[in-house]
Amino acid sequence: MIKQLNFNRRVGSRAIYLFLIIVVVFLFEACSDNHQYYYHSHDLPQGWHKDKLLSFTLPELDSLKSYGLQFVLRNTEEYPYSNIFLITTLQAPNGKAYIDTLEYTMATAQGEWLGKGITGVKESLLWYKDHYQFKEEGKYILSVRQAMRHPNRIEGLTKLVGITDFGIRICQGNTHAISKP
Repeated sequence: MIKQLNFNRRVGSRAIYLFLIIVVVFLFEACSDNHQYYYHSHDLPQGWHKDKLLSFTLPELDSLKSYGLQFVLRNTEEYPYSNIFLITTLQAPNGKAYIDTLEYTMATAQGEWLGKGITGVKESLLWYKDHYQFKEEGKYILSVRQAMRHPNRIEGLTKLVGITDFGIRICQGNTHAISKP
């Protein structure tokens, strides 16, 4: 009886261990409906200077598939605004450039950050393009700069404090972003 009991404990603990591994693998797969193809970020430990152009050379992607592009922005509570303005330039391999001016909401009217995070750093996924096809073969270059202004003034902010890093994420299909322009 004692030998049978030890055998059942070993088999039971192995089954639980195997079950936990399967659950963890399933959760990782379930959490990524969109397959992430590319992610790159720029660290901005001293803030984001108005002349700092963030450039991303995108990998060559299948021209027959569509992709979702998101910006990944991390900010601290030092960030003094509830929104952010960005100017983007997407340059195709043929030299044609697509320029956008975008505004994203970063906080509620009550001052609560929309990004996720349990510490003082919040991460926001900002929608850029959904179901986008890279029709030209070759490498695309995406450039981003901040375009924040002083309230009620024309000149831009010299340095945008509270932004710790900024990146781009490319997934197959659409994106489920927190904030759309």
